[in-house]
Amino acid sequence: MQTINIHQAKTQLSRLVERAAQGEPFVIAKAGKPLVKVMALNAPEAGQRRRLGFMAGQIAVPDDFRPDGRRGDRAAVRWRGVKLLLDTHLLLWAAGEPGRLSAEARASIEAPENELLFSAASLWEIAIKRGLGREDFRVDVRLLRRGLLDNGYGELPVGSEHAVAIDGLPPLHKDPFDRLLVAQALVEGVTLLTSDERVAQYPGPVRKV
Repeated sequence: MQTINIHQAKTQLSRLVERAAQGEPFVIAKAGKPLVKVMALNAPEAGQRRRLGFMAGQIAVPDDFRPDGRRGDRAAVRWRGVKLLLDTHLLLWAAGEPGRLSAEARASIEAPENELLFSAASLWEIAIKRGLGREDFRVDVRLLRRGLLDNGYGELPVGSEHAVAIDGLPPLHKDPFDRLLVAQALVEGVTLLTSDERVAQYPGPVRKV
């Protein structure tokens, strides 16, 4: 969260308030000491957080956003007490269209003992695809990021260690964002959840749900 000194807040108040309303809160400090936090009125309190459907009606995701494999018929499995990194497609479904998630995915995401993560790479992918101007793909990436953070998802930045780890992955498919997510899961020791059969073929902590 950004911290702004009181003089800067006075000169840029209109712009800062507009950004806060779009889901980017900030703290005003005086003499280096935080004084107040400015955030949108509709930001959820800790007890109001929802892991699923917190942006229902604000997201539209076409079926061909990314080609996916067929879902299996396995019974729902819950991985208890683990860190789960959601791939981009699951992230969008969880936020805006949770009815499209499999029972297995819902069980894993809703388990309170699991820690949920999203990658900066997923937001990058969404921003690029939104910029292509597809009418059937509708999502405000700023609001999505704020909604994820407000509802208990942790953000996983992209670092150089993740980038170089891509070099060791087998050439199973060419999607650069998928490969980066797999590399992040390997480096960070977290489980990547995906609905894509091709992604699930990568070695390491990848689970198809």
